[in-house]
Amino acid sequence: MNTKEVRRHDGRLKQLRAALRRSRGAPRRARFLCPVLLVEEMAELCKGHVLPRGVGGRTWVVQRKDVDNFFGTFAEADYQHGVTLRALAANAANPAELLSYLQRHRLSGKVGLSLEDAAGNSTTANAGLDARGTPGLYLESDTLVEDPQEAVLRYNLNMELPTLVSCIHSVHLGLFGKMGYAYVSDKAGWFLASMLGGLYREYATKANKAKRDDLRKSPHVLPDACAPYRNLVRAVFNATEALDPRLLETPFDWFHVVWDGDTPVATIHYLKVRDECHAVMAYATFDERSAALVCSAQPLAIEVALGRFVGETPEFGVARRTVVWPCGDPALRLPPVPLSVGAKIMRQRMLEWTHE
Repeated sequence: MNTKEVRRHDGRLKQLRAALRRSRGAPRRARFLCPVLLVEEMAELCKGHVLPRGVGGRTWVVQRKDVDNFFGTFAEADYQHGVTLRALAANAANPAELLSYLQRHRLSGKVGLSLEDAAGNSTTANAGLDARGTPGLYLESDTLVEDPQEAVLRYNLNMELPTLVSCIHSVHLGLFGKMGYAYVSDKAGWFLASMLGGLYREYATKANKAKRDDLRKSPHVLPDACAPYRNLVRAVFNATEALDPRLLETPFDWFHVVWDGDTPVATIHYLKVRDECHAVMAYATFDERSAALVCSAQPLAIEVALGRFVGETPEFGVARRTVVWPCGDPALRLPPVPLSVGAKIMRQRMLEWTHE
C-alpha cells in the first residue's frame, strides 16, 4: 500500500468513525478495508472495542461487524471467563463462588472440573445446584458430592487459546486505531492480521461450526494454526510494581521497544485487565531475529527501551535494560540466551531447511 492509498483509506476511516459515533441505530453498510482480513468490500460496520467491553474496554475502532462478532464469541467471551475465574480461584477460602460461576456459565467441561481422591483417582465433575439452589458438585452419574472437602478439586483455568487470540486481537486493533492504515501496510500489521484473518477464515463459516465448537471445548489447547504465535503473549506478574505506570495506563501511547544493536526489532504492549497483565509483542522486522522470538525453545535475553507515540510518529528512549522474554515451555526451566545467539541458531536452521 503506497502513501497515497494510505491517505485515502485513512480519510475514509475518519468519515466512517464519525458516522458510527453519530449513529443511534444499526451501523451503516459501507465499503471498508478490513484490517484483519485485508480485503476491501461492502460490509456492515460496528464499534470494535480494543479491549473487550466485558473487562472494561471503552476505546473502539471501526470494524466489520461479522469479524468483530466472530472474535467476541470465538475468544473474548472465554477470555473474560478466565480472568473472572482466576480471580475467584485466588479466594480459596470461598470455593462456592467459583462453583456458582462455573454452574451459571456451564464451564465445568471447559475447565476440566474433576475431583481427586487421596489415592490420586480422578473423576469428572460438574458444577450444579442442589434442591435448595446451592452450588454443588455432581459426578458423571449425577450423584451429588455431599462433602467435597474429602477430595481435592481440580481444574484448569489457563484459557490459553482465548487469552492468546484476545490479546493479539486487542493489540492489532489498538495499533490500527493509533496508526491507521500505515500500520496495516507495515510488517507488524500484516503479521498479526495474517494470524487473525487465518483464524476467521478457518473457523467462522457455518461449514466449520463443528470444528469451531470442538476447539472451544478445550480452550487450554492451542490449535496448530496458533502454535507459532505462542511466544507473542506472556503473562507479567507484579506488573504494577515492575513497570512504568504509563505502559499500563496507555499501552498504545507508551510501549517498550526491543533493540538489536541499532535496529528496532519489535514493540511490546502491556494489557492490564483487572489484576492481570499480559505483554504482547508486535514485530518490526522479518528475519532470523523475529524467527527466534517466534520459534525459540528457550528464553531470550532482550534489550528494551521506553518508546511512545507523538501523534502517529514513534519516539524511542535511549536508556536500555535487559529483560528475559520467556519463550518456549517455562516448565523446562531452560537458561536464557541473548537474542543474537537465538538469531544465529535460527539462521543455521534456515540454512538447513533450505538444503533439505
